[in-house]
Amino acid sequence: MSDPVGSVAVMLTDRRCISCGHRDGPLCRTCVDRLRPAPTVGATTGLASCRGLLRYDDDGRAVVLALKHRRTSSLVELVGNAMATLAPGSVASVTWAPTTGVRRRARGFDQAELLAVRIGRTLGLPCQRRLDRAPGTAQVGRDRAGRLIGPSFRALGAAHGPVLLVDDVPTTGATLTEAAIALRQGGAAEVHGLVAAVTSPPDASDSHASRETGSSSGR
Repeated sequence: MSDPVGSVAVMLTDRRCISCGHRDGPLCRTCVDRLRPAPTVGATTGLASCRGLLRYDDDGRAVVLALKHRRTSSLVELVGNAMATLAPGSVASVTWAPTTGVRRRARGFDQAELLAVRIGRTLGLPCQRRLDRAPGTAQVGRDRAGRLIGPSFRALGAAHGPVLLVDDVPTTGATLTEAAIALRQGGAAEVHGLVAAVTSPPDASDSHASRETGSSSGR
């Protein structure tokens, strides 16, 4: 199978680069060439499968932060198109793990929703909001033990057939787990996860994990 990052490298050229800021973007070819494919995502309760596009290292982190804070439509389109190449062929619809209401109001958008809509359009599948997130503390800033306790979701309406669940960065997998369980309770036959970037495995060095967790702006 071809590298999903390399397969879209020629597409990622429009405006100023969000990573280096000096060449065409949203990602210039030089910065695209530094992006690394996501590591394998470990088994997550409630998910039939889960795949990621990028490794959440320095360059991957720049992409994720731009998705979270800049609402760069060209970047959403290009990353979403690349993520769509990783979706299982069996899925019948697309949804996303919503961020907190506080973060959505502060940013004016939900980056996971923007990606999910783009992925749905690319795949020719319906994309609908299927989850409601209960008020609570965001994952960012919490220690690993705290982040292992995921947010609470409830299904909105009935989801039929296999569902593709989109998120930006799973750190512990708790958000995806709780979202997948809620979708299954709402009638989804199975749930497949698809994320923009994947952090290093939990057994990575403490300093590396700490740097990545501290640098993330949360869901």
